[in-house]
Amino acid sequence: MVALSNVRFGKHNDEAKAIRTALIAVGVEIPAGATGFFGEQTRPAYAAWQHTLGFTGPDADGFPGCFSLAKLGARAGFVADCRHPGAVTKSSVRFSKNSGVAIAEATARAFTEQACDRTFAPGSWVTGVATDRTS
Repeated sequence: MVALSNVRFGKHNDEAKAIRTALIAVGVEIPAGATGFFGEQTRPAYAAWQHTLGFTGPDADGFPGCFSLAKLGARAGFVADCRHPGAVTKSSVRFSKNSGVAIAEATARAFTEQACDRTFAPGSWVTGVATDRTS
């Protein structure tokens, strides 16, 4: 299974290796081969795959979407998991009534930083946590 939520530019993981292996199997060239890195060689290779599916312009940007990943999986023999790309599962969030931690902007920022890290969301999202009451 390849989880869309784990397919991110710059990541090293089994999903990237499965995608690169699948792209090579369908005839797309990747000079470094089937490494586990989704980077500068994977993106144009994936864009070429998107073009074979009829995508053009910004729709063929080299970043997997559910449709193109599912089609690649069907050809390569893996299942694409597109349920909640980037979502945090309930089981990965644990806290107990803020025990010993002051309720403040710093706490909200810390929780948001952890959520961004776990979902590979941009760290810049942390700046939206606090409400600036002076403006």
